[in-house]
Amino acid sequence: MQLLLRRNANSLPDEDWHDFLNLQAHLEDIKNDSARNGKGSGKWQDVELMSQATLEYAQTVESSGLIQSLIARVMNLEAEGMRLYSLSESASPLEKIGLLGRAMESFHAVKNIYPLWRYPWPTIRHAVILAQISLKNWSEALGHGLKDYFFIEPVLYPITWDPLRTMKTFLLAKIMIEMEYNRSQSQDTGSASEKLNEYQINWPVAISGLMAEIQAAIPRGFGIDSAFSRVFEELRRGVTLEDDGWKSEWERERKKLEKVAYELVD
Repeated sequence: MQLLLRRNANSLPDEDWHDFLNLQAHLEDIKNDSARNGKGSGKWQDVELMSQATLEYAQTVESSGLIQSLIARVMNLEAEGMRLYSLSESASPLEKIGLLGRAMESFHAVKNIYPLWRYPWPTIRHAVILAQISLKNWSEALGHGLKDYFFIEPVLYPITWDPLRTMKTFLLAKIMIEMEYNRSQSQDTGSASEKLNEYQINWPVAISGLMAEIQAAIPRGFGIDSAFSRVFEELRRGVTLEDDGWKSEWERERKKLEKVAYELVD
């Protein structure tokens, strides 16, 4: 729907349109699968119903056949992503990253049309973060965590004290703490770690900023006497935070972190 509305408004670059059309539609496969399972059943019925609704709402001049092929492309993209995600669940961490990386490459190829926050891309990215953590690839985990923090969580959880959003920020803070320690011990290496040096981030200030956001969210999102509050306080006691002077520097470091989110990982 969004694709056609942008196309009608001439706000969709031709390059992005053609990138999307390069995806496989497999319409015949969908039709044949529905035929095997009985007339009017399965995915093809979904495609037909969605195409009719799209024609009605979008007021497009495109044919119903083209719209059906666009819907099929989205369905196949999502299905392939979830297939690779399912395979990754029983894989080793290294194999998991390979499988999930293939899924993310498919979404990234049409990133200007298929937003970062659209399911199942956030689910796959979160699995990548956990796999990178298990391999102690802290810089890579940080890159994906920052992309989640800046571009996905505010859309999926617009309330700043939302418990799920706060827990994601808590995970990001833990990644940042581990990464900063391992970098100080020269134990976080690789291309992502080397590239992070270019941003000249003040990590104690960045950590202090994230911890302050979590602390502010706890009373409304969890309650000050909640189990999560106690876990947070335990983490907070183990970290040397900056004094109040960090507050004036946080916005500057936050802008650097957003740049990292744009550039470090796809």
